[in-house]
Amino acid sequence: FSSALFSSDGSASAAVFLEELVRNNPTVPNTDVLHVVSFNTALVLFEKFGSLNTTDVALDNNRTTHASISEDGVTLAFGGKSGVQVYGIRQRCGNNEDTFVLSLVLDNNPSDISWSLATIYTVNNVSSVLTNELIQGCNNCYASDENFARTLVVEEVCLSPNQRSCMQFNFTDSTSPMGPNAGFQAFLVFANGTRSVLKTGQGSTATTSVVVGADNPKCSQSAANSAARCKGKEDLFLLSLKFDLYPEETDWNVTYRLPNFDDVQWFGRANYTANEGNFVLYETCVPKQICFNFTINDSQGDGICCQNGDGEFIGFLNGNEMFRGGNFNSSEMIQFGLC
Repeated sequence: FSSALFSSDGSASAAVFLEELVRNNPTVPNTDVLHVVSFNTALVLFEKFGSLNTTDVALDNNRTTHASISEDGVTLAFGGKSGVQVYGIRQRCGNNEDTFVLSLVLDNNPSDISWSLATIYTVNNVSSVLTNELIQGCNNCYASDENFARTLVVEEVCLSPNQRSCMQFNFTDSTSPMGPNAGFQAFLVFANGTRSVLKTGQGSTATTSVVVGADNPKCSQSAANSAARCKGKEDLFLLSLKFDLYPEETDWNVTYRLPNFDDVQWFGRANYTANEGNFVLYETCVPKQICFNFTINDSQGDGICCQNGDGEFIGFLNGNEMFRGGNFNSSEMIQFGLC
C-alpha cells in the first residue's frame, strides 16, 4: 500500500488504504484503489466495504491526503488532486425495516461456510420449526480462497417487520472447527437503532441454528387451522425439508392406496438445485384414515445429516408431528397415518 490514513467524524470512523496501480502505458492514467474499513460504534464492529476506484489521487511523498466519513457511516469524502470526491459506502434499509447483520471472519477454508436466513412458523407451539421462505443465504458462496481466506465479510439484509418476527438463522461449517481467530456474530439492528445479538460462534461452536419468534402467535400453525385449510375428508400434510450441502442428491415421495382401488397414488419431488436454497416447505391435502409410506433417498448414500451438513426432514399431519430424521444411508422409509 502506498499510504494509509485514519479519520473520524462524529460517531463513525474509517481507515482508508490507498493502493496506486501504476501502468506502463503513458496514455492510460494510473488507477488508485481506496480500500475502506469502517468502525460502526452502533453495531460495535468493523465493516469492510468494496474497493473504490479513482484516477484522482496521484500519491507521492510530498502530497498529504485527507478523508472523512459521515456521522452515519454512509458517505466517504476523499480529497484528491483535482478536488473532493464523495462516495456512498453503505446501503441503508428503509425507515420501517430492520437490518440483519452477519459479521464473519473467515479462516483458510472459506468455501466450507454456508448460512441462511428464512422465515418460519412453529407447529402446535412446540419446538418443531418449519421453514417457509428463504430470505437470503450463502451455500458455499465464499468459494475463492484467494479472495476470501482470512478476510472480514459483513452481510446485511433488510427485513420487513413480518419477516423479522418469524425467522431462523442457520450457520454451517462443513469442516468444523473453524480456524484460530475465525468466527461470526449475527445480530439484528432495529429501525430505532437498538441491536440484539442472535448468535456468536467460533471454533467447534460455529455450526449452529437460532430461531426468532418461535413463541409469536403469528408464527404458529395449530392443528385446528391446519385442518381448516383442507376439505372435510382430507388432512393437511406438511413436509419441512432442510438440505445438507448437496440438495441435488435428495429426492422423496409419499405413496398410498385408496380403499377399493388397486392403483398406488403418490406425490413427491426430485431434481432439487442449490439455487432453491437450503429449505423446502411442501404442503398438500391428503385423504383421511389412510396409511402412507414416506420415502427419502440420497444418491450418494450418506443421508442429509451429518457428514456434509446438518440436514433434517420433519413430517406433520394436521399439525401433529408424524416423523423426523436425517441420519440415514441411501434411503429411509417411514409409515404414518392409519396403518
